[in-house]
Amino acid sequence: MFAIAIIFFISLGTPVKSISKLNTVVDDCGCTFSYSKYNEVVANCSSSENSDYSCVRTQEPVYLSLQYQNFTEIPTALYRIPFNSLKQLDLSRNKIQHIPQDFLKFFPNISNLTLTYNHLTDPYELMHIREYVITHLAYNKFNCDCKDSRLPTLRKHMPKLHTSVICATDDPGKPVESLTVHCHEILSVENNWTPLIIIIIISISIIAAI
Repeated sequence: MFAIAIIFFISLGTPVKSISKLNTVVDDCGCTFSYSKYNEVVANCSSSENSDYSCVRTQEPVYLSLQYQNFTEIPTALYRIPFNSLKQLDLSRNKIQHIPQDFLKFFPNISNLTLTYNHLTDPYELMHIREYVITHLAYNKFNCDCKDSRLPTLRKHMPKLHTSVICATDDPGKPVESLTVHCHEILSVENNWTPLIIIIIISISIIAAI
């Protein structure tokens, strides 16, 4: 009983996060901060022209929204310093044209990336996004070069991002197509050659062993 009483009094002195924080809205760093229902920090910097990313980082948000910023590129100030707390980043409704090669290097825990409604055109830049980061890409006009030697690699990489690429078309009467459909003939040739290549490799191995 004595031990239980000690544990009880110790627990009374243990700080607990206030439930009242869940609906608190605070303006700071040029952004608005609030708490999710899981008591995680949510940062909304959408439409803000004076966001201080170093300041935002100190608040350790799990979700960061940067919509409607008129970005033509992802600001380097956002990703040149580790942003360990961030799990979801929303960069939708901007004018972003490229995905930098080292973009996610400083976001070790990110799992969800939204790039919808931007001006991305090169689908092969998706290979700059590491595997298993769920990526949203709708309403970008990708120029799909089916003759690019990286096509097979990209095709295998896209499912790991849980995404697809929609190819742009200059023909108003032609419906847009996914990269897989758009490059179907090239991919079919690739798939047809694969068994033959395997047979050739096996044959060479057998001959070499004789």
